Amino acid sequence: MTAKYSQETISEIENYIQRASHLHTNFVKLREREPIKAAEYLWGAINSLYEALSLRERDEKLGEHSKVRIFAKELSLREGKEFFDLFKDAETLHAIFFHGFLSGPGLWDRLESAEKLYDKLHTLLATPKFV
Repeated sequence: MTAKYSQETISEIENYIQRASHLHTNFVKLREREPIKAAEYLWGAINSLYEALSLRERDEKLGEHSKVRIFAKELSLREGKEFFDLFKDAETLHAIFFHGFLSGPGLWDRLESAEKLYDKLHTLLATPKFV
């Protein structure tokens, strides 16, 4: 990480990355037994990675869902439309947790998309252009 970040910002970025890893671990543990509950852990992990990326790129916390959505859309303009498509699937998982309106193949397809997004965001955090 370059000197342009304060120690506090660096610490916050690291905390978001650690939180994402912890939430993703919980997701993996519950995926087969309780997929809807697991999906909410994955959503939390994805949000934590967006927070870390926003801090690295802008030194700005997102905090609100609407700001995460805007940042996800902006990121997709640079990284490709697929990023926002994957975000929308992950966002649907968040709604499923509260409303329980999806099961079966649709749920599993969205879980797969959200996992792909998690991996892509994790990879972005490891690339030099964000450091």
